[in-house]
Amino acid sequence: HLPPRMGQSVLRDKESIVLRTRHNLDGITCPINTYIRKEKPEKKERYLSEGWFVFKKANRLREGDKLQFQLSDPPNVMVVDIVRSRGSKIN
Repeated sequence: HLPPRMGQSVLRDKESIVLRTRHNLDGITCPINTYIRKEKPEKKERYLSEGWFVFKKANRLREGDKLQFQLSDPPNVMVVDIVRSRGSKIN
């Protein structure tokens, strides 16, 4: 999951975003969806959908890996860097 603050500010007005990376699947487009939690007060969450799961699988993201996001110019592009956790080896 992305931090809620990032979803509210970075993804706020967008329908999709392009992920740029030096890792696998550079340039994949991720649709952005909205989920409204039914609790009180109602909470609206924005998140990356299909393309993100393909990106995650292609890059073999593991628990403990850290992702660094940087919004690019134009702002419909987000640069993602993966910092592997100790013991997370990719062959």
